[in-house]
Amino acid sequence: MPLVNAQQARRALDYLVGFNLSPLLWRKIRPGLSAGRVQSPALRLIVERELEIEAFNSNEYWTVHLDSNKNHQPFTARLFQYQGKKLEQLSIGSLYTEGVDDAVEEEGGSLPPLSEGDVLPVDNLYGEQHFTQPPPRFSEASLVKALEEHGIGRPSTYATIISTLQAREYALLDKKRFVPTDVGRVVTRFLTEHFTRYVDYGFCAAL
Repeated sequence: MPLVNAQQARRALDYLVGFNLSPLLWRKIRPGLSAGRVQSPALRLIVERELEIEAFNSNEYWTVHLDSNKNHQPFTARLFQYQGKKLEQLSIGSLYTEGVDDAVEEEGGSLPPLSEGDVLPVDNLYGEQHFTQPPPRFSEASLVKALEEHGIGRPSTYATIISTLQAREYALLDKKRFVPTDVGRVVTRFLTEHFTRYVDYGFCAAL
């Protein structure tokens, strides 16, 4: 019975969202738009990710490399700097042997014996500049994964939802990543402000 009740609830919400909210979007925004129980939260994910990207402030950090040796066995150590503050002290775990890949390193025996307090020569010291990156836009696969993580929708519905988002011009694929259109942003803001429950991830997942 619970499964039957949940299915009936989903159908009722599909009717409410699709047949009641869609005409409202036509009047308030433009004709031909639609809302949906899975479609609208999916669009919200895309829009919120874009807003997160736009608000992101990139920060500089450095990887500092030390080339040294012990008993004529060369190795390189790495330590990290972020906004001028050291994040991780130099440790045995951050060492790797020059010219030896990670697989060999993990097997052990590639590093010279090292002990805390060892005084090692500085053969070379140099840094690499990096910048923190914003979260990536959703691809089709990562959008489906996000919906699954929220417990929204079913595998049989995802392809249709993705097609609808593009057909309604809510989002475009740019380099295989979703970018919300102005229409998509307006629709999400309208639904979030006035019909919060129907784009709430937890509410949609509970059905």
